[in-house]
Amino acid sequence: MRLLVTILAIFFIVGQPGLAIAEDPGDGVIDGQLTLQTEDGGSLADRDVTLIFRTNENVRETRTTKTDEQGKFEFTGLGTAIEYMVSVYYGGIDYYYPVTFGADETRMLIKVPVCDTTTSDERIRVALAHVIIYVEEESISVTEVFLLINDGDRTYLGAEGAAAGEKQGSLVFTLPEGATDFSASSKFVQDFIVLDNDKVADTLPFPPGERQLVYSYKLAKEVSSDFALNLVIDYPTDRIEVMVKGTDIEIASTQLRPEEPADSSTGERFMHLGGENLLRGDTVDISLSSLPGDSGGISPIVWFIAAVVVLGTSLYVVRRRRHTRTSSGASNEGAAENQE
Repeated sequence: MRLLVTILAIFFIVGQPGLAIAEDPGDGVIDGQLTLQTEDGGSLADRDVTLIFRTNENVRETRTTKTDEQGKFEFTGLGTAIEYMVSVYYGGIDYYYPVTFGADETRMLIKVPVCDTTTSDERIRVALAHVIIYVEEESISVTEVFLLINDGDRTYLGAEGAAAGEKQGSLVFTLPEGATDFSASSKFVQDFIVLDNDKVADTLPFPPGERQLVYSYKLAKEVSSDFALNLVIDYPTDRIEVMVKGTDIEIASTQLRPEEPADSSTGERFMHLGGENLLRGDTVDISLSSLPGDSGGISPIVWFIAAVVVLGTSLYVVRRRRHTRTSSGASNEGAAENQE
């Protein structure tokens, strides 16, 4: 099975008709080098490399080549007024790298990182988790936002048991008992599968670096004004923050401590709990009391918080990108600035 990893977390131009440009022969050159991120990993020789672009007829075109013994490859005769995507097939995964020529540039030097794979998640942790809770008339709406880190040197594919049909799951999360209406935001690059009644899994391989995930679900609210929520910690978690809309709701937890209420840009106020250094398998209990009938439904604060997580990841991506491009030589500094 061929799996996909988008290096630098960027969408390709295939889905954007406004960027279609005619591809005329030119003097543009892409000099590429695979860089193996895995210690004692496999060979970089004889790997398939594909150059993807679009013509003005909205048809995707490709050119193919193979790497030499050192993992180097080259594409020549390219027009420089078009955006390209380099795809490298390594270890059963397609890695993608975007390329754009800068003004007056005809040669691009790029380094495409690739990794061996693993089915062990021991190097995966959650750097920051947000749990945003809204009390509605008949239910509790919960959105969970994760910033995850793979600090190993291999791309995580998922465990053998994390599969549904032909889809292989990678990162697995446990939903609270009774969770319904599971959904993932279309604003993020993610695709989930349901493994059983209380577990879902992201289906994208997880290369070394950062990834953000967002999903939501609902829980039935009883007639009582009290509610208990138990959250399972699936990966070691550096910090977790639980936010509940409303100042009249009482919130407590045996593992988390009260923190200052948080205000959104829309003027909404959230009660706030926080904690650090939670272990895999821990269960965080959250008790809500004095619940109102309805707090108004999902608010833009959910996506504001998610955007903060994405922004942090994007800045990290830019830093990695700048480092990679700079190390390829001073002649490529303009290209790095153009792409950033």
